[in-house]
Amino acid sequence: MRINLLFIISLSFIACQSNQNLDIIGSWTTANVQDNTGMNITDKVDFNKDGSYVLTMYSNGDFLISEMKGSYEIDKNKQTLIVTTSGANFKHKIIDFDKDNLKIKTSQGVEMSMKRIK
Repeated sequence: MRINLLFIISLSFIACQSNQNLDIIGSWTTANVQDNTGMNITDKVDFNKDGSYVLTMYSNGDFLISEMKGSYEIDKNKQTLIVTTSGANFKHKIIDFDKDNLKIKTSQGVEMSMKRIK
């Protein structure tokens, strides 16, 4: 009985730890954006180990439109992605995450999906 209880507690701990692992470091792109501009806009966000990020937007896959830099952090409960740029903070609710997909609800209330590209 004691061994079974220890086994169950260990599995619960492992399961909780895996849910808390939110590693977004790497390159991501937005998956569900409608582009009504006719410019074929795509983006790439690089989340770096040092807490910085770079958002790069392209037209037709290679023409640089803009680049924005800032910092990011994930709250201790792993429920909010906080992005800071030019002194402004934006808090995005993390709806779902796995190693290749990130779904958030932006501070403006828009649901957005991102896919890992590296």
